[in-house]
Amino acid sequence: MRTSVMEAIKALGINPDTLVAVRLTQYDAVLGKILETFTTLGQRGKNNSWLWEHFRGQKAVYSTKGRNNLDALESLIADNKRVWFLAEDWEGNKKRGNYWLFEGSPDSIVSVIRELHHLEYYIAAKDFSWLICENHHNNLIGVGELMCNRIDGLQQGKK
Repeated sequence: MRTSVMEAIKALGINPDTLVAVRLTQYDAVLGKILETFTTLGQRGKNNSWLWEHFRGQKAVYSTKGRNNLDALESLIADNKRVWFLAEDWEGNKKRGNYWLFEGSPDSIVSVIRELHHLEYYIAAKDFSWLICENHHNNLIGVGELMCNRIDGLQQGKK
């Protein structure tokens, strides 16, 4: 998956500084904080798939039943300068854990996601105040008060 992300960055002509793999020296701390903050699994979640089944606290779900979720995602996270991006290792290439972790700008992340298929991903605020993911059911699931409020606002606009 890491290779796929890097190939998409190159193919799209994205400045590589706008989406970078998190260093191994930071990986455990950042992933651990995300898992502790947003899931009931805590550190055990490093090897789990489908973290969205184990979210803790307030949640909100948004779905357009298609790839248009990326337009919604873009609007939900656009006001952030940098965020954490977790890509599930569905290719099975990762030696430790089940997630590749990146740091980047929302627009670069959304552009890369548009290029990749069958990807479950998670995006979290740098201050760990919210998280959003898209699962294989094409649902955007938000956790944290701010993201839940934003998704609720989208839902009301959709009706």
